[in-house]
Amino acid sequence: MVPQIGSSTGPTALHGRLRRFLWAAAAVWVFLGGCSGEKAPTAPESPRVSGVPVLAVRETSIPETVEFPGTVKAAVSSVLSSKVLGRVTAVQVREGDPVRKGQVLVEVDARQVTAGLRQAEAGLERARFAVREAEEAVRVAEADLKAARADRELARVTFERFKNLFARESVSAQEFDQVAARYKAASAQVEKARRAVKAAEARKAQARAMEQAAEAALEDARSLLDYVRIASPVDGVVTAKHVEVGQMAAPGVPLMTVEDTSRYRLEVPVPESSLGFVRLGDPVPVFFPEAAEPLTGRVSEIVPALDPATRTALVKIELGEREKGRGERLKAKGQRGKVKGERDEGKGEGLKGKGEKDREGGEGVEKGEKSDGSSQAQSTGTQPGGRKAEESDLSPFPFDLSPSIVFRSGAFARARFSVGERTAVLVPREAVYERGQLTGVYVVEADGRVRARLVRLGKSLDGNVEVLSGLEPGERIVSRIVPGLVDGAQLVRN
Repeated sequence: MVPQIGSSTGPTALHGRLRRFLWAAAAVWVFLGGCSGEKAPTAPESPRVSGVPVLAVRETSIPETVEFPGTVKAAVSSVLSSKVLGRVTAVQVREGDPVRKGQVLVEVDARQVTAGLRQAEAGLERARFAVREAEEAVRVAEADLKAARADRELARVTFERFKNLFARESVSAQEFDQVAARYKAASAQVEKARRAVKAAEARKAQARAMEQAAEAALEDARSLLDYVRIASPVDGVVTAKHVEVGQMAAPGVPLMTVEDTSRYRLEVPVPESSLGFVRLGDPVPVFFPEAAEPLTGRVSEIVPALDPATRTALVKIELGEREKGRGERLKAKGQRGKVKGERDEGKGEGLKGKGEKDREGGEGVEKGEKSDGSSQAQSTGTQPGGRKAEESDLSPFPFDLSPSIVFRSGAFARARFSVGERTAVLVPREAVYERGQLTGVYVVEADGRVRARLVRLGKSLDGNVEVLSGLEPGERIVSRIVPGLVDGAQLVRN
């Protein structure tokens, strides 16, 4: 069969129909797009922020400082030992226990010391008896001297009378010689009585000296009792215990170490190159790892000798007396008594329901409920479970720098010393934002647009922070970051 001309079959007709279909589909798509009425997306407008403080950055003179690490130590650390040889019979405390001045810590066998004390008391009694005998001997000798002087006076008067009578030849020579001999004998007796008085007074002085020696021996024997019952010399805490019950205590052998918790100092090795900038009495900022703000100490001592190995000198910084902690403990104790008195007024009024307890700040504990173990006794002075806090429950380190730090011997801290001045760029701390490990500020451009810029920070100083790089003097920055401030924001006036 021969195909007819104009037939719709074949490749040419197929391609034609496909082209017409594609053109129709394109027309429909354009028509639908035009009927939708949607506009092409446009860039979002920059946020507009008002009430943003702006300041111009400038260079400022700041102190040039250096920091050196140091170690906290107690200003008073007492190593206690016994002066007598004996067996330890009791140890009253352990490491970490708070102690009071005069509190007995260790007891040593006192039998030998007690025997010596009784012997000293007996010796003193003998010495006092000797003094009484010597005083009586002095009184007798003085009475004899007085009688001898009376006899001599009578003999003298008689001698004068017989002398006149002998001159008139009214008495014989023998009678006169007898009267003269009695006068000489009376004079000699007076001299003998005077020497007896002196001897009695010497024996009295000797007895007095023996009495004083006996008193000193008794005082020495009594002082040994202080080494039999070793007491704490200060209010503080036990930091070391070197003895147990049954061990022998000997003179010079350490038994306990007690530290005074009211005064601490920081000992800092300062290099020789910086030692010339340190002066006695200078205030020194001290930085503890746990403290957000530094504590101001004062240089109390500079050891003049250098360590030949490190070429450093030891500088001691007084951290001050922390008597406030003792007052806080007394205040807490008084508040415990106040709460107890309020509870005694009426049991029914002392305990409230859970809802009322929550409204009043959680000061009461509902009867019958158990503590979850995480709550701590505070204003009521009770421990978890309702046990009343005794004096021993108080912290042995009551002298807080802040709620999270206390003074402890051996603690680490850094002291900052001023060695001159230098210029630096400072910005307020509240002008700095943090993004993970990165820090930056918002720089204000001439058209009022804000741009975030990363900077590298240095030391903090009185609420400001040093900018080491990323910012130049004369640039304007946002001095306080406000909500809604982002990179690219447009600042507007109120």
